[in-house]
Amino acid sequence: MKRNRGGERDLDHIILAAIRGLDRAELEYPQVQAGLILMMDRTFTPEQNRIVVEKAIHWSPRGVVGVDIAGPRPGHRRYDYAALLPMVERAREGGLGVTIHVGEEGGALGAEELAEVVTVLRPDRIGHGILAATSPALMEQIAAAGIVLEICPTSNLLTKAIPDEEALRALFRTFVEHGVPFTIATDGPEMMRTRLRDEFELLLRSGALDEAELREANARGHSASFLGRR
Repeated sequence: MKRNRGGERDLDHIILAAIRGLDRAELEYPQVQAGLILMMDRTFTPEQNRIVVEKAIHWSPRGVVGVDIAGPRPGHRRYDYAALLPMVERAREGGLGVTIHVGEEGGALGAEELAEVVTVLRPDRIGHGILAATSPALMEQIAAAGIVLEICPTSNLLTKAIPDEEALRALFRTFVEHGVPFTIATDGPEMMRTRLRDEFELLLRSGALDEAELREANARGHSASFLGRR
């Protein structure tokens, strides 16, 4: 949507370019299976986000497996995630997985948004979600719903969402203690200059997780993926 130059470029052509890249990658690396997630944006109009969801459903036979939303809050105000419910339900009806970027930063405001997402949207996964650690009740709710947090340690450290490795260790120990399901991710490996192996080494070095807990998180990453929807 951001690359179609206000309608000059057709969205289907842009999506197909990504699908072609997916096809080429799977041909070159047949041991790897991958899927695409189309992302709504908090700066988009409801109609633009609705179109993103409809395109995701349309192209699901060709490798699109889920939808997400991210982007800055307009005016740095609390975002109305509840307004996305019709689109989230439409995506589920279309057989897509749902993950929502929320609860990475923003203090009390971000925690309120996270609570709204967990209560109203009930996604399969949440991108980041680290502010859940500030609320035992919210952690209990996430654990009971089986929502998987996609935690990106290096990204969170670089953005200062987590101030240092000591805080990183405390975060993971809190989630383990409260039974919050999480997996380890890289966010943007090309921007963060990291790989999944680097993330594992960081978590081991900092005492955030031990080897058994890392294996469990890695296995959860496979089971929580949306690839079974292809």
